[in-house]
Amino acid sequence: ENINFTFSIKPTCIQTAGGAKNSIPDTCRLCFDLRGETNEIADSMIKKLQNICNHTAEMYGGAIEAFTYGGVPAAVLDPKLTRLCDQAISRVLGKSLGIVKTMGGDDVYYFNRICGIRIGYIGIGANMEYGLHHRKMCFDPHAMEIGADILEQVVDLRLGLGEK
Repeated sequence: ENINFTFSIKPTCIQTAGGAKNSIPDTCRLCFDLRGETNEIADSMIKKLQNICNHTAEMYGGAIEAFTYGGVPAAVLDPKLTRLCDQAISRVLGKSLGIVKTMGGDDVYYFNRICGIRIGYIGIGANMEYGLHHRKMCFDPHAMEIGADILEQVVDLRLGLGEK
């Protein structure tokens, strides 16, 4: 089996019935945030997670009554738009780090999955602290200006306009 791929599985919620610290509840609700480099990898990891949960419950004489999940689509990036974004980044910043694979999870990926809209993606350094979705997250606001300049270059390149 190929293990050279990127994925993440994080438990994000654990709820048990009852409140006593010295009792074993009869039910437990687990929620996971699961992402994969591709939708196929994510689907494979969901099946593996289902097996782990089922076998763990069976080990203790229990059962999984329901296993439902929603999905976060993986990035399905259009090669032409991706190259265009790479060129735009190079125009603004002098160079690009090249194309970097992500684990999905961005709302923009739904546009491709649901509507078939082609996707290109840019990522710029913003000196972020704490990480996305953390309540103390902060970043350098100047990065927004850089991002706007890059998007302007994407449009110029797409329209065939020369350098400014």
